[in-house]
Amino acid sequence: MTGIEAFHYLAKERDLVSQLTEILKTPRDTVADRISSMVTRLRDAEKELAKMRADAVLSSAGALAANAEDLSGVAYVGTEVPEGTGGGDVRKLAQEVRGRLAADHPGVVAVAGAAGDKASLVVAVTKAGVRSGLSAAELVRSALGGKGGGNADMAQGGGVPADQVRPVLDSLRKLVGEAGGKA
Repeated sequence: MTGIEAFHYLAKERDLVSQLTEILKTPRDTVADRISSMVTRLRDAEKELAKMRADAVLSSAGALAANAEDLSGVAYVGTEVPEGTGGGDVRKLAQEVRGRLAADHPGVVAVAGAAGDKASLVVAVTKAGVRSGLSAAELVRSALGGKGGGNADMAQGGGVPADQVRPVLDSLRKLVGEAGGKA
């Protein structure tokens, strides 16, 4: 880049630095350090927010398990997590609720969430549920039209539009009720 093209480029750079010094209320020679510091603080705040969201989501496990619905002899918990809950936290919640259901009784936990414009679903089945013929993988594939996978006690899937979270949970509830009558 030479001549007038180089001049225009440098002029744009100078304007950008001037705007940043005004916005950040800092001298030109400390703009980079100030931005670096702000980005670090923002990342730390985002991590703390994610931890607080996870703690809030996981704190509901006991209440969810206590309010399990009986569907033809199967304890069923179907819940939707807040927008933006991480996939790991969705799985942890499903496992935590499953762990609080009666061990000698078939149980299914379905946790659905949305991230952006896509929904995801995690299904956990108790050991007694697996012994009675329930399969988390089959439930996920049936609820999501073949999308998803896992094994008999834990499975996940996604790819459906975010506005389909409630219908997916409703579909899964119906599937569990039908499977419970056969188990």
